Amino acid sequence: MNVDGSQVKRLTYDRGGDSYPAWSPDSKQIVFNQALQLSVSNSERFDEIAVIDSDGKNVHQLTHNTVIDYAPDWSPDRNKIAFYSGMNGKRGIFVMDPDGKNVKELTSGDKECFHPKWSPDGNQILSYCRVGKVDNIYVMNADGSNIHALFNSPAEESNLAAWSPDGKKIVFVRSVFRNKEWITRLFIGNIDGSNLHQLLVGKDTQNRDDYPFWAP
Repeated sequence: MNVDGSQVKRLTYDRGGDSYPAWSPDSKQIVFNQALQLSVSNSERFDEIAVIDSDGKNVHQLTHNTVIDYAPDWSPDRNKIAFYSGMNGKRGIFVMDPDGKNVKELTSGDKECFHPKWSPDGNQILSYCRVGKVDNIYVMNADGSNIHALFNSPAEESNLAAWSPDGKKIVFVRSVFRNKEWITRLFIGNIDGSNLHQLLVGKDTQNRDDYPFWAP
């Protein structure tokens, strides 16, 4: 659709429902999460990664794992697609070529990682990882090296992060304990872990702040 909400056009018609679209850098294609059913008689669904032209033509499934493959994100140079998958027994960050070949896992060890996001320069990948029962924001080099946590808070979970257009800041969701209940709030900080602060301070504490995206 247009930014004003006009000219809405449906692109996919899968039974299970499709989600998490991400534009290719040249805006010619969209990579997305394709929810498929095992069969017409079996309603169990599984998530794969697929790509489609921006006009809705040429849908092509990239992964074929019958496990969760989710949250794809296209690298700025268009050469790689990052996503998270459970193909190796636990959920981790993977990259592959835009045709689905050369799949490589970037994360390992005791972490389960989700929702990768390429930095604007393509040199790093942001995600959130779970160690034990706590989620925190992690950043790694594009090859998976030098992975480390940002804004570490063992008592509060952090997830669903997004880069600023200049790659210097991130905005993310943090679960905080307020008035005897857990609520979600948006936080912003520098990519080196400094200058962390909450957004929308003083707003209605009953609302959920979720899924932030930064305008170009």
